[in-house]
Amino acid sequence: MNLTPRTLKIIGITIIGITCAVFGFIITYTWRSENKIPEWLLLIQILLPLMATFFFRKAKERKAGSDEK
Repeated sequence: MNLTPRTLKIIGITIIGITCAVFGFIITYTWRSENKIPEWLLLIQILLPLMATFFFRKAKERKAGSDEK
């Protein structure tokens, strides 16, 4: 899959938005409910920012590679 740096940045920003939405859901869920939060939601909060960082770094590498050519 050959994506442009701009597309990779858009994917990274989208993932950050999803992470913020999940974080907001976690806060409201624990605030209004006495039940424990599902464990997989905490895993999402850890993995999504890592994926976004990966996409941002790949976009930066591809942009630097295309500038050199």
